[in-house]
Amino acid sequence: MRNVYKKFVGVVLGTLLIGVLVSACGSSDSGSDEAGGGKPGSGYTVGAVSFLNADLPSAAIANAYVDALKERGFDVSEVDAQGSPGTAVQAMQNFVQKGVDLIWVQLWEAKQVQAGLRAAQAAGIPVVASAPDLGGDDGYRSTINIGPASGEALAQYIADSTKGAGDMLVIGYSPGWQARTREEALNETLSGMPEINTDRVELNVTDINGFTTNAVNAWLGEHPKGSSENLMIWTPSSCCASAAVTALRQAGRDDVKLYSFLDATESLVRLVEQGWLTAVAADDVVNASQQMADDTPGIIEAGVDGAQNEIEPDVYVMDSKDISQTLNQNPDLLATGQ
Repeated sequence: MRNVYKKFVGVVLGTLLIGVLVSACGSSDSGSDEAGGGKPGSGYTVGAVSFLNADLPSAAIANAYVDALKERGFDVSEVDAQGSPGTAVQAMQNFVQKGVDLIWVQLWEAKQVQAGLRAAQAAGIPVVASAPDLGGDDGYRSTINIGPASGEALAQYIADSTKGAGDMLVIGYSPGWQARTREEALNETLSGMPEINTDRVELNVTDINGFTTNAVNAWLGEHPKGSSENLMIWTPSSCCASAAVTALRQAGRDDVKLYSFLDATESLVRLVEQGWLTAVAADDVVNASQQMADDTPGIIEAGVDGAQNEIEPDVYVMDSKDISQTLNQNPDLLATGQ
């Protein structure tokens, strides 16, 4: 496993980030409340391009890094790209024109924002990201890799707890890299378990709740109680999990195991405690963002030819037995979602 994989009593502790693609820009904010101030970020300017602030998991990731920068005295200007890579590129180019010292973008693969990366490279401005890959020598100088490790951790929990047998509904979302890498980890784990049969549907993001409810109901109709040793549903992010729970409740199906991801969404905690959500995986985005913020002055000084670095967040998997203890010990897993 590529990151820290922590085990608590009786269980291994191990986003989809989706939004409707629209084109709009957000607002600016200043992150330094001291002139000079002796803080490590004093005198530096950062242009931050978030993915979709209307989506809680997306906003949680954005807030983690931006807040960490502000605490260190950086002057931060923010733009909400509202799920559009084209808007993200435009924001990056605008920040280049303003002459910021560093640009941060969220969730896009380097190839999706190549025009923005080229403009920053030509101006000597390093770019960092909460994104899946560094994108080659001319790509990001640092990334926080959110997705693959949590997908791997949850998949291993499923394999261990079900002993490799049962029927599973997989709700996937191919365009979203976080959802895609989580599902790839699931598929890799299940590939060695031919006794787990999967049915997959592609999420329609224009009606997440309605689509999830209908997909779950249809699958439940084909899989009545007692039809399999283990009946399971897997969703790629917190956004689908609540709708899946609603469908299970309405159908009176407490025999189905549901697996998903916390993604800083506090509302899911009660569902895990009640047993409707069997287990959730969580990425420690806050501590990873703190690390990137600590590295940011050095990244700025090293410039576009500086060394590249990939940060792997710690991952936890929690079920009803230990979610309260785990969150008490690791409060930052929810801090960005409050």
